[in-house]
Amino acid sequence: MVRDIILVLPEASLILWGGFCALQLAKREGGKVYALLDINGEPSPEVTKLLARLRSKAETEEIDLKIYLSDDKKLESALLDLLKRKDTVQILVAVKNRSQIKYTEKWIKEIEKKLIEQPDWPYSHLQYLVVPEPNDTESQKNIEAYYKNK
Repeated sequence: MVRDIILVLPEASLILWGGFCALQLAKREGGKVYALLDINGEPSPEVTKLLARLRSKAETEEIDLKIYLSDDKKLESALLDLLKRKDTVQILVAVKNRSQIKYTEKWIKEIEKKLIEQPDWPYSHLQYLVVPEPNDTESQKNIEAYYKNK
């Protein structure tokens, strides 16, 4: 069964890391990736370049990638809407460090509860993975190299 993935990026600095994880998972699952980036205002030129690198790598890997932007106050409602519109239960959230895992898991559980309470939501739970960005230079070099390799 093909499973699409919603990639939640709480900040632009996580685009390459989160994208790396989501593209690897999508290759295994055979699904599409819907990236939801939390951003205030219009993306800066630097953010636009990061998104272009992610899109280019997805094309190289033959993975269908759609990118959605949401501001901080609307991230939860954007995620709820995307889960329902795309009829998927898989969420991958990239976080800056391990200290954010528990908070993020609690946030996803609250979203899951809201979905289950809705009569038109057909699933009993969400499948999620919270991935902290590696902080060692070797891993960061490997991620950078992943986007350079064609």
